[in-house]
Order: sequence, then structure tokens, then C-alpha cells
Amino acid sequence: MDDSRRQKWALPPGHFSRIYRVIGRVVAARGLPNTDTRGKSDPYCVVKGIRSNNHMANIWITKAAQNTLSPHWEESFDYMVPPEWGLVELVGLKAMVFDADDYHISYQGNEDFLGGCDIDLSGAVTGRAMNFELELAGIPVNKAKGKKPRLTIVVTVYKEVIPKPEPLMDQLLESVRKMEYIREVVGKVVKAQALRNADLVGASDPQCIVRVILLNGEAREIHRTEVIKDNLDPEWHEGFHAKFEHDEQPLLLVFDIWDCDSPTKPAEEPQVEPAGRDTWTANPEVQLDDGTGRPSLDSAHLSDRPLEEEKEKPKLSCLDRLTKAAVDLREKVKSAYYLQKVERPSLTVEIRTRTKAEPMPLQCFMDKAVYVADEDDAKAVLKKPEAHWDRSMFSPPAELLEKGRPPRGELSGLQQIVFIYGTIRGASGLPAADDNQLSDPFCVVEALSRTAGKLFLHRTRVIKQKLCPEFNETFYMPIPQGFECNRIMFSIYDRDETFGAIVGSGVDPLEQDEFLGRASVDISYLMSGEKLVEDIPVSGSFVGSQVKTTTGFRRVATISIELSVQRRVKPCYGLAPEDHSAVIPRRTHKVSRQPYSVVYADPSQFMTEVPLEEQIAMNVMDAHSTGRLIKGAGQADWIQKPREAPEMIPESKPQILDVRRAKPQSEPPGLDFTQHSPVQRCDSLPILHSKFEQTPALFEMTQPHRGKGKLSIRQAFNSQSTQSIMQSLKGLWFKPMPDTLIHRKVEPSASSAEKPESPHGDMLLR
Repeated sequence: MDDSRRQKWALPPGHFSRIYRVIGRVVAARGLPNTDTRGKSDPYCVVKGIRSNNHMANIWITKAAQNTLSPHWEESFDYMVPPEWGLVELVGLKAMVFDADDYHISYQGNEDFLGGCDIDLSGAVTGRAMNFELELAGIPVNKAKGKKPRLTIVVTVYKEVIPKPEPLMDQLLESVRKMEYIREVVGKVVKAQALRNADLVGASDPQCIVRVILLNGEAREIHRTEVIKDNLDPEWHEGFHAKFEHDEQPLLLVFDIWDCDSPTKPAEEPQVEPAGRDTWTANPEVQLDDGTGRPSLDSAHLSDRPLEEEKEKPKLSCLDRLTKAAVDLREKVKSAYYLQKVERPSLTVEIRTRTKAEPMPLQCFMDKAVYVADEDDAKAVLKKPEAHWDRSMFSPPAELLEKGRPPRGELSGLQQIVFIYGTIRGASGLPAADDNQLSDPFCVVEALSRTAGKLFLHRTRVIKQKLCPEFNETFYMPIPQGFECNRIMFSIYDRDETFGAIVGSGVDPLEQDEFLGRASVDISYLMSGEKLVEDIPVSGSFVGSQVKTTTGFRRVATISIELSVQRRVKPCYGLAPEDHSAVIPRRTHKVSRQPYSVVYADPSQFMTEVPLEEQIAMNVMDAHSTGRLIKGAGQADWIQKPREAPEMIPESKPQILDVRRAKPQSEPPGLDFTQHSPVQRCDSLPILHSKFEQTPALFEMTQPHRGKGKLSIRQAFNSQSTQSIMQSLKGLWFKPMPDTLIHRKVEPSASSAEKPESPHGDMLLR
């Protein structure tokens, strides 16, 4: 039985298997293409981890092997998969080989791509070493020249079975129950190396300024080192110390190195030029060494991008501009023709922080909303000890601070992102938008809300003639209270230095630039203080020509970012109706056939009292169906034998027919009607009760005056009921024709006065 199948079957309920550790060794490569005009390539290998959501993480980068096409690195790596990944686990590896320019290596790579390959780890067996010798593909055909380079790498994975994590929303709500913030920062500015020379004569006079970025967006200076004369590798060894309150949470430490040309000027307005800047995240998890509180010695590269809060520099004189141009020209010539390793500027610092964890303010309102009905309730909410209004960055709702009785409502708590900060490391594999198969990229960072709102965060500088730019710029922004941020979008453009852009045509600069791609990351469930470090795929570009490459590997454009957020609980006051007892629940189901504007009535569906004459007719029909009608014929004086149906006169004018003139059909006495063959059903039957409802009025209209007065009600009832019963009995003998069912208006006839009176009156046939 296969080990992987046995392991899958052995998983207990509610658990899943994941790769938690990857150990490997990048051995060597052979047959690489040569991309240098002089000498051979200087290859180095980048190994990235592929997650199940197609995002990538940096695992390892080798050193650059100088002047060779068959490098032997023999470098090992050991990568621990963060448990915060959860179900979005590691599924594979991506190895790419680049040619180092000026001996500089980076995870973003460069334009000299020497090939890449993918390694699938989904079916790997835990603890078993796998030796791969893979073909490097994706190389432009004009550079490959028919070669098929290969890479040798050894990989061993280790898997574990752990319980499935809780839903993301439950984890998010649990993370905002406590607030951890930095109370004290202790550090030391040690030294800097390989700074840029900003002076035409001599060397720069560097000075380091340390600032801290607070949660409310304030940039506060906490230390300024002394100026060291004519030195590009200064060593300060100066310490700094700062304390903060609960409402002044520090998030970032910013180190600016300036060339101080006038040290005699006051410190408030130094006449300096930026020689570089480094930004640090004041996070104890990454700054403290193994949690013991010992100072950590860190070094990082500097960038030349000043922060947005810096004041505009005064306009330089003609001599200053000429000096700056001469310095730039000297650096370019030096980097282009000197065959020596170009060092990148770096800064070394020591940082130690002291943190404190406390309950999150207003967290009690997230668990249970509080109903406010009067002034006493409002005061009780504002004085609630577990709410900690004094430590909250949000003020109480205005409805609770009004004089008099507050509006009736409920006070609840809702978590919200209040601060976003991160770093744009760089991009890789961007499309070429210019004729020289290169681009001038820059990136725009924006925050998106749930209601399609957009908030500008940052815009990087333009990197000239690059497809793999390295920005290394930090951005941060306090989020407005009503802005519910749930996604960060990174848009990359190619800067076109057109005549209209230089002169200023009044058109949006982004509309003149070419779009290179866009990437976005969802931060709806990113916890407070957690750092997201990923390479996100970039897509959506329609510029650049598709370069024909060797098959087997496709290089995807990506952008490398680091992102963190800070969440707090904000109070939300919802107004309630004025009278809760009068609230009618909203109807969710409508009764079928319910009339709206037009009323339709069906009399046959109404429940009305049955008249006496109709009840008598029903009794007669019931007696006929049970055979009791013939047996009791001699006992009832109102039952007569059925007569022959009169012939109908086909005239349009209604007439009164005398049924007594029709000769009765001879029938033997005691005839049982139930023994006859059933009568064929007609299409429709007359409604019996329709006659009796109009009987009194109709009888008065049709009967002439007899003598001095009218017939009594008893006589009219006896006559009309007898006629109705006889007509009903006739329907049992003969099948009625359609023309006999036509309602005819009965008019009084002159001959009816000459007819002899009958004890049962005249019968009207309709």
C-alpha cells in the first residue's frame, strides 16, 4: 500500500495534513546561457515556496558564482512554514536562476533570466529525500541558442497532522480581545557603510536622525546623532531611549541619514541632503533576539526616497545644481567603467522594546450590546469600568453626550482597521512597455472599502530602465473612522516622459502613463500586528510584445510586499423606534389571491344563511336519492307527479307559459324513479337558490291584482315553492336543452287575469 494513501486514510476527523518544514540543498547547474558581453554570466539561484492560493514566499537565495556557466553552489536551506498560513498550505517550490549585475543579488531577480522550474510537493512522502535534476525553461529563444540547461536540487519535506483551524472570523474576533502595545524603545545607532558621496570635493558629512511613527500618524523625532566629517563609513555608537503612553503606540522606526553641510545651523532646520533612509517596523517579534530582551544587531539597505512629511527643500542655486550634476556624473562613470564590486549602502542598529498587553477597550460591547433608554442608562454606559473609555482612541457617540434624555437605542462594538503600514520591496518580471524592451515602473498603493470606496496610501519613485525594480519603500496611513477597509490594491505603471508630461498639459499623469498590471490582497481577516509577507501575482496588462521563450516554464509577473494592520473596537450607536410595543414585524409572506386595487368577489364562496325554500328543495332532492320520495307522495299535499315538459316557442320576445295546459304523461302509481336508467349529465345545471332569492319581488311583479288586494305571503310562498319543486322534478325526467336554461324576463299578460285561480298558484318557467 502506498504510504501517502495510508497517511490520508489515517487522518482523524477534524484534522488535516500539512507540510510544516522543508529542508533542501541547491547543488549545481550546467549549460546556462551567457548574457554578459564581456566574460560569462554570474548566476545565482532563488527558491520560492508556492502556496495553494498561487501566492509565493521567499525561502532561499544563493550566492552569485562569478564568471561561470556551470555553477556549483552546494548551499543548504531549512524553511519552517508559518502556522498562520492555516489551510492555505505549501504545495510546491519554484526555482529561478538569474545573472547577477554588479554582484548584487535579490529575491526579485533582474532582466537577465537564465531559466526556471517548478517542483510539486503535494504528493511528497514525509522524511524522504528527493533528488531532482530539472530542465530550466522559460528562457528567451534568442538567449537560449538551442541549449537546455539543467538544475540539480535535493528536497526533503516533513508533514504533520494537526486540527483544522477555527473559522477566520472567529480567529479575528478572538484576536481583538487583547491589545498589545510598546511602552518603551531602547536602541543604538551603530554604524553605516558605503554611503553615497554627496560632495564634489571631499566626502559627505553624515548625520543620522531617528524618528518614530505613532498609531495616530504622528512622526516624532527621538534622537539625532552627531555629524562625522568626511566619512562614507561612519560609526556613531550612540544610544537612544523613548517611553510612550497607551494612546501613543509606536509602530515604525525611521532612520534618515543626511549630509550635513552646515553643522553650525540650528538643529530645527538642518541644511542637509538625504544620503539614505531605512525604515524599521517596531515589532518586538522581529526586533528582539529569541525573546530574552537582549539587544539585536540588525543591518539593512538604505533607500534614497525621503518621507512625505519632509518639508520642501529650498530652491538650489546655480552652483549647487552644477555640483549635484557633477556628483551624479561621477557616480555613473564609476559604476559603468570600474571593474570592482559595487557595495550597497547599509545601516546597523540595535533595538530593544518592552511591550504590555491589556484588555481591548470597548471590547465588552462586542460580546453584548447595551440598551439605552434614559439618562441613567447613558451615564452607566459612560462609567462602565470594563469599557476603558479613557484608553480608547474613539470618543463616545454624540447621542450619549447630549443634555437631557438621549435618543433610545443600542450601543455595540465593531472591530475596524485604524492603521495600515507596510513595505513595497519590489516587482519581478514586468512587461516591457518601451521600445528598448524595458520599462520605467512605479507603483501606486490604494485602500479599498466594502462600499467601493478608495483611499490613496502611497506612490513610489520611478525606477528607470528596469523590469525587476527594487523600491524598498515604506508606506503608512491612519484610516478614517467611517472607512471600512478590506483590500489593498497595488497598481504598477510605466512612466512616459512625454513633452506634455514635462510641460504640464493639465491631464491626469496616470492617464498618460502605460498600465503594467495590478495586484490586490484581501486583509479582511488579517489580525492586528500580524505581518503578511508574500509575492502576489500581477495581471491585467496589455502592453509589451510577447517574447518567444522555451517551453516548460512560464515566468509570472509578481510584486513583493510586507503588510500589517492595527485593529481597534469602535462604538456604534443604533437608534431604536420611539415605541417598541408598536413595532409590527415586517411581513415576509403574502397571501395568495389577495386583492389590491381591484376587488373581485365570488358570491358562491360567501358563507350565507340558507333560506327556508332552498332547505326544502334540498330535502326533496335528498328524499329522491334515498327512495323516500315515492313512499311519502300520498302524505304530502305539496308534491305532485311530474308533467310533460312544454314545448318552447322559439321567439325572441319572452312569454309566459301555462304549464297546466300540458297533458300529464301517464305513469303507473308508485313508480320508483331510482330504477330508471341514469339521466345523461348536461353541460350546466340551473342554480336552484337563484330563483328563491328573488321570489317575493318577482311574484309581486308577475301576479296581477286579484280583487281588492294582493295575495298573502303564505299564498305566494305556497305557489312559488310548488312551481320550483315541480320544475326540479322535471329535470330528473328530461335532459334540459341549452335554450331552456336561458333566463327570460317574465312580463304580466292580459290573459292571465281571465285564468281560473289554482290552489297552488301559477308556475313561472324560466
